[in-house]
Amino acid sequence: AAMLIWSRSIQKRKLCYTTFIGDGDSKSFQQVCDLNLYNDTPVRKEECLAHVSKRLKKTLCTVKKNTKNHAYIQHKLAEPKATYISSNYSTAILQHKGQSPAAIAEGLNIFLSHASGTHEHCPTNTWCQWRQTCTSSKQPLTALTNFTQLDIDKTKEAFHTYATEEFCSHLTLGMTQNANESLHNIIWNFCPKAKYISPQSLAISTA
Repeated sequence: AAMLIWSRSIQKRKLCYTTFIGDGDSKSFQQVCDLNLYNDTPVRKEECLAHVSKRLKKTLCTVKKNTKNHAYIQHKLAEPKATYISSNYSTAILQHKGQSPAAIAEGLNIFLSHASGTHEHCPTNTWCQWRQTCTSSKQPLTALTNFTQLDIDKTKEAFHTYATEEFCSHLTLGMTQNANESLHNIIWNFCPKAKYISPQSLAISTA
């Protein structure tokens, strides 16, 4: 489907699509690049923020083998804590939307310090509740989360992949595939993908 959409971009839309939004294991991106539709004009890969956030949460909730030192990391985050990290990860990306990969990576590492209970680098008047209470008449909160040191170590391990400057270079637009997936869900309500339907029914469902 992606190859069909891109191959008719000039003929039908009079446009060159130079940014491809997809999840990390998408094979369609390489297939689109191989088409070389725009005379060697490069096509840039932008990661779907929703998929990245889900992968981060899965990583935090999984016990995996650390092949570097051949030791097993037995700790994993409880789902509420993993949800807190992944949702705020997305928020931090969106707050730095359009900025450089270095600025995004810095913002993510500031959030990691925030989750660790260190708020000196948190920006004022933004998402840090501890900072907000410090600038108001309210008593500052002593702890916003009940993260243990093992929780923080697990998160830091994940952030070695998800908060690097190179990885953040594919998240500068802060975009998702949700709009496309919403359209797919509407179509699937009329013609479920797990059930055979006739070509005529398919045409009516997508009209």
